[in-house]
Amino acid sequence: MIAILAMLVVLLVPVMANARMKAQKITCANHLMQMGSSFNVLENDRGHQFPMSTSTNSGVTLEYGGSGEIFRYFQVMSNKLSTPAIFVCPSDTREPAKNFGPSFGNTNISYFINLDATTSDPQRLLMGDDNFEIGSVPVESGWLEISTNQQIAWSAKRHRFVGNIALADGSVSSFDNFILTTQLHQSGLVTNRLAIP
Repeated sequence: MIAILAMLVVLLVPVMANARMKAQKITCANHLMQMGSSFNVLENDRGHQFPMSTSTNSGVTLEYGGSGEIFRYFQVMSNKLSTPAIFVCPSDTREPAKNFGPSFGNTNISYFINLDATTSDPQRLLMGDDNFEIGSVPVESGWLEISTNQQIAWSAKRHRFVGNIALADGSVSSFDNFILTTQLHQSGLVTNRLAIP
């Protein structure tokens, strides 16, 4: 009887782990969908400009481009979202912030922002999982400029070499490494500028 129970446990543990990973990936995609919707509402309120393209004089974030305060791009959504916990992927080890107050920062965010996202190109990357590697080296927090011939890849850290992406049109998709590289190369930009928290 004990041997049968042990065998069942051995068989069920990988199945349960896979189910948990799939649920986390779906929740992550849902987070991005809600954030993308908030960005699109802000974009409509600001003359069809995303927050990272609109001046702080009108309550948004253009001037934070060189400060390293990537969390500011997300903080502008505080009136549209009920909790900052949405900014942390469930597969990430980062702790979500309790509120949008002074303790909210880059360490409470799992997602990059594409500084060049625009409504005129609805298929351009808007935001997504930030667990990138270049040449098997994890990308650090800050500004990442990816040229069209540069190879970038997801790490195995969160969704096993796959990442969730919100596009400028508000849709969310899972990209493997090939699709990620292709999407960045076909953006029409010489360099894609991503803000990594």
